[in-house]
Amino acid sequence: MCSMYSALTGKGKIMGAAFDKKKRLPVETDPKKLVTHCCGSNIYKEGEDIKLKEDSEYPDWLWTLRLGPPPPLEEMDPNTKEYWERLFFLQKIRNLRLKGRKYKKKIFVNEGDKIYKLKQIRFRALAYKYDPGHDKPPQFDKDGWRII
Repeated sequence: MCSMYSALTGKGKIMGAAFDKKKRLPVETDPKKLVTHCCGSNIYKEGEDIKLKEDSEYPDWLWTLRLGPPPPLEEMDPNTKEYWERLFFLQKIRNLRLKGRKYKKKIFVNEGDKIYKLKQIRFRALAYKYDPGHDKPPQFDKDGWRII
C-alpha cells in the first residue's frame, strides 16, 4: 500500500500535516446591527460589514425580483434562451427518474399456447377431479396458427 494512505493516524494528521477543525463564525444577535448592517458581507479580516441604505437609494427592479421557485414552463416565453435551458433541465430530471424505474418484463406467448392456456383455465372448474385428456399440449404447425 502507498505510504501516503498508510500515514493516516487517528489524530487528524496525514504525513505530518495537521488539519485545523472548521471554525464557526459567531451568530450576530444584536437586533440594531441586524437591521442596519448586512451581516456576513465582510470577507476580509479587517473592516466592518456593509451598512444598509434607504429603500429609495436602491433601483426599482431590485424589489420586483422573483425570490421563490422558478416559474413553470407554461409561464415562460418559448422564444427566450431561459425557456430552452429550463426545458433541457426538466427533461434531464425526467430522464433520470425514468432510468431509475424498473419495468415489468412482458411474457410473449404465441397464439396457440395462449388458446391452450385459456382452455385449461376454462375447464379447470368443470374437470376438477375428472381428466378428459386435456393435459396433453396440442401440436401446432410451424407458424403456430393451426392445430394439427
